[in-house]
Amino acid sequence: MPIEDIVKTYHTPFYLFDQETLQKRIDYLHQHLTNGELVYAIKANGFLTPYVKVARYEICSYGEFCIAQKSGIPYDHMVISGVNKDEEFLEAIATKNVLRVTIESLHQYDAVIALAKKYQTHYHLLLRLTSGNQFGMSEEDIKDILLRHDQEVTIEGLEYFSGTQKRSLKKIKKEIDYLKNFIEELAYPFTEIEYGPGLPVHYFHEEFDEDSYLDELNSMLSFDLPLYLESGRSIVASCGQYVTSVKDFKTNKEGHFAIIDGGIHQLVYYGGMMGMKNPVYEHLPHREGKEELWTICGSLCTTNDLVVRAMPLRSLEVGDLIVFKNTGAYSITEGIALFLSRDLPAVLLQRKDEIKKLRDHTYTWSLNMEEK
Repeated sequence: MPIEDIVKTYHTPFYLFDQETLQKRIDYLHQHLTNGELVYAIKANGFLTPYVKVARYEICSYGEFCIAQKSGIPYDHMVISGVNKDEEFLEAIATKNVLRVTIESLHQYDAVIALAKKYQTHYHLLLRLTSGNQFGMSEEDIKDILLRHDQEVTIEGLEYFSGTQKRSLKKIKKEIDYLKNFIEELAYPFTEIEYGPGLPVHYFHEEFDEDSYLDELNSMLSFDLPLYLESGRSIVASCGQYVTSVKDFKTNKEGHFAIIDGGIHQLVYYGGMMGMKNPVYEHLPHREGKEELWTICGSLCTTNDLVVRAMPLRSLEVGDLIVFKNTGAYSITEGIALFLSRDLPAVLLQRKDEIKKLRDHTYTWSLNMEEK
């Protein structure tokens, strides 16, 4: 369905996700990554949870747990993760018999043991190994847990997430070798491994042979244990578009400036690099004319609301559409949504010629004032 036709019913800005594109992406990853099962991190895009069909779903908060429940995700497909598993979160999974949990610290391990004793529940744990940041535990802490292993839990394996947007297969190979060596050193009867290699997404115009990249990565993933690959961003990024309208434009001594009805509070690419690089986009309607470089700015009253610094456009007019591609992951959730009390955009799902509204445009002003 043409974007112009959708805009006639749903005013901009809005997010548009395509279910067919999503399924093709999942099939593509399954085709190339045969040595591991896919894990979807719900934080990448909660709206798409019911439409992502993979082996497991990583849940990092009580709110995400509620999303997974409402989306019909079976409890035995959930991995309860996150650095802060607060009391409400732990109580919720205990009463719902969700058994697979990651452990981020010695304190978290003790909390889960206490919960298991309280509810007479047996948990299956993944011990998270740190890659050198606030996530996971040191090698020493993991060894400590294995030495004082409590009967209320079964330790299934390790979880290791090492970052995001990694193009360097050499770096990934080094990580895999490290993980294999540590597993061998522990000599513990693990039954699985979860690894997050940080698969890259093409946010900007650049050359990248993803087929070769994934095939070579797959050859490295030769663990002796069942392997689960956390790759949330890579699964859903390509199925999303963020559709905005040009509301005003001007020219001064610094150049051409266009104001759109969206902005950085709703459009987040990896690393906030929109202003430094040109993302994949489409300008509608297509026109002939001289190509000019435009600085695209959002509707927020801050000089930080710079979306693209030098976007090539032809014969720009007020009312034109700028469609930002590859916004299926994080863009919808990472923005500073309450700044200036702008409305939250509608969220739409396209299924062939059908448009399903997942969320209407939502007012936010009441969240920025005292409740009466």
